[in-house]
Amino acid sequence: MSDCGAAGAVVRSSSRVSAGATRYGAAMEEPVLTMDVTRLRAEPGGQAQVSVKVKNPGHLVEAFHMDVVGLDPTWWQVHPPELNIYPGKEESAVVILKPPANAHAPDEALPFGVRAVSALDAQRTVVEEGDLEVGRVLDLQGSITPVTSKGRWSGRHQISYVNWGNSPVHLRLTVKDDEEALGFQLEPEQLSVPVGGSASARLRVRPRNPFLRGAAVRRPFQVIGESAGSAPDAGTPRSAMARAGVPDPGRPVLDAAIQHLPILSKGVIALAVLLVAAIVGLVVAGWKAGNVVGARTPQVAPEPPTQLVAEAVSANAIQLRWAPSDRAELYRVQKVDDTNTVLGTDEVKDGATAFTAKVDEGKTQVCFQVVAVRAGLSSAPSAKQCATSLDGSLPPPTAVQVAQTAAGYVVSWTDDTQNDHAVLANDAVVGQVSPAPSKNLTVPLAAGKQCVTVVAKRGPASSPPSSPPMCVDVAAVASAAPGVPGASAAPGAPGSPGAPGASNAPGVPGAPGVPGTPGSPGQPGGTAAPGTGAAALGPFAVLVGPPYQEQALATDVVKRIQVTAPTAQVVPATALPLLGYQPQTLLIVVPAFPTLQAAQQFCAVTHPGFPPGCLAVAAT
Repeated sequence: MSDCGAAGAVVRSSSRVSAGATRYGAAMEEPVLTMDVTRLRAEPGGQAQVSVKVKNPGHLVEAFHMDVVGLDPTWWQVHPPELNIYPGKEESAVVILKPPANAHAPDEALPFGVRAVSALDAQRTVVEEGDLEVGRVLDLQGSITPVTSKGRWSGRHQISYVNWGNSPVHLRLTVKDDEEALGFQLEPEQLSVPVGGSASARLRVRPRNPFLRGAAVRRPFQVIGESAGSAPDAGTPRSAMARAGVPDPGRPVLDAAIQHLPILSKGVIALAVLLVAAIVGLVVAGWKAGNVVGARTPQVAPEPPTQLVAEAVSANAIQLRWAPSDRAELYRVQKVDDTNTVLGTDEVKDGATAFTAKVDEGKTQVCFQVVAVRAGLSSAPSAKQCATSLDGSLPPPTAVQVAQTAAGYVVSWTDDTQNDHAVLANDAVVGQVSPAPSKNLTVPLAAGKQCVTVVAKRGPASSPPSSPPMCVDVAAVASAAPGVPGASAAPGAPGSPGAPGASNAPGVPGAPGVPGTPGSPGQPGGTAAPGTGAAALGPFAVLVGPPYQEQALATDVVKRIQVTAPTAQVVPATALPLLGYQPQTLLIVVPAFPTLQAAQQFCAVTHPGFPPGCLAVAAT
C-alpha cells in the first residue's frame, strides 16, 4: 500500500487551453471527463467498478489514454485503456478497482483520480477525483491467563489480544460480574492492537467480602472489549466469524473467574512454619555467601561472548560483531592461527560490540576470537570465526560528501551502480552495508573528529578506500531524560529531516547512534546505548514490542535487538503521547526513518530476537 500515499497529490483539472494545441491552427477545448459515482467501497480481494465518460469538444478526432493516478498500478484496470472519440462525441470506459487480499485498511478513504491524456497533445489532460474505501476485516483473538485464579484477598490475570485483521483495533476494556461481589483494577483500560501485532493488559480482582473459614467459592466475571470512541466503525468479520454462535471479533468477551479461598485454612499454619524456616535459611545462606568470591563482589569472570560474526569489508579490513556479555567492562579481540595460538590482541572499550580488524593484504584468511573482561577476570574465548579479505581490484568511489541532517550524517558518493558500499569512519565500519544501486547512506558518527571514506564491494572484489577522506567534527550531546535516570539523548541536528536524495538500505534504519558514555568519545562502530531524546525520533520511527514497566528489562531487550538494529533505544511513553500508553511506561523505538513507508518496510521483515509487535509511527 505504499504507493497509495501518492493519492494525496491527485488534483482536479481545471479547463485550460493547451499551448501545444496552437500547432493545429486554433486553440483546442479541454476534454470533459465524468464518473457515474465518486465514492466506492471494495473488500480486500474483491473489486468495485465505476463507469467514466470522456467527451471530445474539439474539432479533431482524438485518442485519449485512460489510467488511474493515486493508487498502486496493481490495484486497478481500465477497459478499454484508450478511447478514440470523434469531435463533439463521447465514449465510455470502465475502471475496475481491486485491492489485494492482504491490503491494509486505513482509517480514511483513499483518494484517487481517473485521468484522460490526449494522444495528440499530452498537456491536454483531464482528471476526475473519487474516493475508495477499503473494507476492514476484523479478526481479533483474545485470551486471559489464568482463566481461574486463586486467592484469599485478590487474584491477578493477564489479558492479551492478537490482531489478525487488516486494520488497527482500538479497544476500551470493562469488567463486570453479575453478583457484584468483586472489585477490579484494570491497567490500562484502553488498548491499541496494531495489524499483525499484539497488546496486553493486567487485571487485579479483589473479592469485596473476605471470609475466615469455609469452602472455597468460585466467583465468575467477564472482560469485555468495546470499540474506543476514536475508532472507525466495525468492519466485516472473516467468514468463519460470521456464523451463528461464534463471538463477534469486534467485541471480544473473555470469561474468567477467581477461586475465593478462606483466610484461615489447614495449610496456613504449615505455611507460616515453612516461611519462618525459609527466612532462617536465607539469613544463614546470606552469612555464608559473604565468604564466597563473587557473591558480594564482582570477582567472577563473565560469560564468553556469543554470536561472533566476521565479514570482509575490503582488502585491508574485516568487520567483527558479537552479542554483549553481561556486565563486561571491555573486550579483547584476539587474532589466532589454525591451532588457536594468539597472534595479536586489540582492546575494545566503552561497551562497544564491534571492531574493524586490519589486514596486511587482500585474499588473506584471518581468524579471530573475542574474550570478555570484568574486574580484571577474563572469560573463555568465544567460538573462532574466520574471514578472507577481498582482492582490492575495484576502483575506489569518488566525489564522497558528508552532510548533517536531523536524522544523522548522510554520506553520498559516485560509483558503479552494481557495487555494494561500506562507510568507514576513522578506518572503522559504521552503519550497515549499502546495497547496490544506492549511492548514499545515513550513518551514526561518534563524537569527535571523524574522517569518512567509502569502500566498494562486489562479490569477492573490493576497492581501496576513497581518497582523500572527508573529515567532520561531531559534537557530543548528552542529557538526562525525565523519568529514565542516566539515559543519554541521541544527537540531533538542526534543519529539515533528511537530505535530498538520501536513502537507507532496505530494512535498516538510518539514525544517529549515541556516544557510549557521556563525556567519552565512544568506540567507532560500536552499538548505540539506549537513549530517550524524543527530538531524535523524527520524522518516523518503529515501535517494537509492548510497553515495559522496568528500566532494567527494557534495557536488556534493547541490547539484544541492537545486534540487528544498532539505533534502537528506550524512550518514556511521554515521548510518543498520542499512542495512549501509560506515562510511567517505557517504549523501545527504532528511530529516524525518512518516510512512513520505510518504517513499514522495516516492520514487514522478520527480525530474529525481536519481541512480538512492530508499529510504524509518526514521531515528530
